[in-house]
Amino acid sequence: MKWFMNKEDWIEKWKYQSPHLSQLFHNKHYQEAVGPMGTSLNLFIDALYHLNQQSWSKGDLYQTIDSLEHKPFNIGERVHYIASNLSQYHAYIQLDALYQELEKLYAKVEVLELYAKDNK
Repeated sequence: MKWFMNKEDWIEKWKYQSPHLSQLFHNKHYQEAVGPMGTSLNLFIDALYHLNQQSWSKGDLYQTIDSLEHKPFNIGERVHYIASNLSQYHAYIQLDALYQELEKLYAKVEVLELYAKDNK
């Protein structure tokens, strides 16, 4: 069973890790970035599935990710690209964009839940 954090923890962890990754790519330490990129991608996926109140496994990720209710545009393709290119700067840029979109999705879902609760 996976452990869960709240949305602020995911976002803060990325905000802490992102400058380090950016520096690794800037200094052309591409192979050193692979581990933290993989960890950050898995953390993003955990947060995305948590937002959708689901769990995931690596074996069925690409079969289930596109069926999530709340997700960024072209999520399956984007996650596949990042996972396949962990040592590339463009994968880092894409992951950063996904984290920004995730933060907005969490806010959107919170508003929708408040709206639904108020209209019961």
